[in-house]
Amino acid sequence: LNAELGCYGDKAYILGLPAGGGRLPASEETVQKKLHFTQMNGREVFKCAVISMCNCSEEVLAQAGLGIDKVDFLVPHQANQRIIDACAKRLGLPLERVLINLSSYGNTSAATIPLVMEEAFREGKIKNGHQLLLTASGTGFTWGAMLMRWYDYKLKKE
Repeated sequence: LNAELGCYGDKAYILGLPAGGGRLPASEETVQKKLHFTQMNGREVFKCAVISMCNCSEEVLAQAGLGIDKVDFLVPHQANQRIIDACAKRLGLPLERVLINLSSYGNTSAATIPLVMEEAFREGKIKNGHQLLLTASGTGFTWGAMLMRWYDYKLKKE
């Protein structure tokens, strides 16, 4: 029904690899300072993920002229439970309307949303005509959301 994508190019300082490659080649000093290991400001990454996932979700709903009450399920990227909980709370959805399988599979990167959707469909949670709000944030501080209506192609049109 609608989609929104983007990235925060100015957030690179929050998560990165300070040394390596041509920018800051390996040296005795960079190795001693452990600059070849990922460095992350976890609090800022969390904040950025929640804000971006919620803002783009709200934008997708606004563009479709719909409120959160018209969404049957929120389908978030399964990065971690705290991010999922914060997004659901900020969007005003109870956890019963959020598809979560994080405890079964962990963060499976780009596969989290398709996996949780397939599992929910197989379990009979997602039904024909349900409106789903998919939202994610990922590498490079990219983010996106999509509002879609579930259609079971195996059912005949009436």
